[in-house]
Amino acid sequence: MEKLLAIHKKLLDFVDNNVNKFPDKPGLKNACCLLLFAKSTKTYRAIEHLCNKGIGYGEDAIILSRSLLENLINLAYIANPKQEEEQKHRAELFSNWLLIDWNRFQKGLKECTSTKTQLRQILQEIDPTTDNYKNAEKLINDEIQRLKNNNHQTTKRSWSGLGLKWMADEVGLLDFYYDVVYWHCSQIVHSHPGGIDSYIKRLPNGNINICDMPSPNSIENALTVSLGCYFKVVTLINNVFSFKLDDKLKEIDTEAANIVKDL
Repeated sequence: MEKLLAIHKKLLDFVDNNVNKFPDKPGLKNACCLLLFAKSTKTYRAIEHLCNKGIGYGEDAIILSRSLLENLINLAYIANPKQEEEQKHRAELFSNWLLIDWNRFQKGLKECTSTKTQLRQILQEIDPTTDNYKNAEKLINDEIQRLKNNNHQTTKRSWSGLGLKWMADEVGLLDFYYDVVYWHCSQIVHSHPGGIDSYIKRLPNGNINICDMPSPNSIENALTVSLGCYFKVVTLINNVFSFKLDDKLKEIDTEAANIVKDL
């Protein structure tokens, strides 16, 4: 456990010392990547805090680890295509999704709610009659049609036009990270019977013990999952911004692989 905690912190210290110089005007694609990187880094810090010294809140760290995996899949979907034009196109889809999603949210609220009135006042640009909204809607709809034409299973509830599973498939993260890791984390995220052992245990005398205090439970899993996900996030950011940290990242990856192998 000590080695796992150490490599977890080593990666974070490496990022703080080396992945910190970004352009003032990064452009849309890079700005989207920066957003997902910053979000992932803050989540990674929170996971480390929850797993403090191997005694903590491992189940909650697993919940955040799933969020980190979602960040990774979204980041990879934007940054992975070799064609720069496709990267820019996906960044446009990502950035325009706010208009579509907020409008859908407003439409779902009951007409009489004060919240809906307040939203209309604050977010007037989401009016579906404006050019900004119409352009965003066309962009998303055209993408969904393009994906359908290529025999993809589409959804109107995602900025990419694909569900998270199919985005993971597109970027090579389906077989292990989505099918195994995401499934495992989801049992804790949701009220799933599979996560029951993390919170209550039956004692030999038949009584039930409530497990709601800091413990070593799930700490190792949370550290392992988050380490793997965040390392991939950092690798993507290294490529997007050409930091040329490949050799140093390879050293950390080798060290981490040896530690995880011995668990």
